Amino acid sequence: MMMQQKWLAWCMLALNVILIWLVYSMQNMAAMYLMAGIMTIDAVVNLIGLYSKRTH
Repeated sequence: MMMQQKWLAWCMLALNVILIWLVYSMQNMAAMYLMAGIMTIDAVVNLIGLYSKRTH
């Protein structure tokens, strides 16, 4: 994942830490929903990066 904003990268890290805690505490359904959300956010951020008019 190519993050351009530091705050977004920190938010994704925080979500992944929460995900690890949910798996550890056997909250499997909540962990699956959170994982789906993280993957969707990742895909949207990558698509925005690909289609943005900025040149890298």
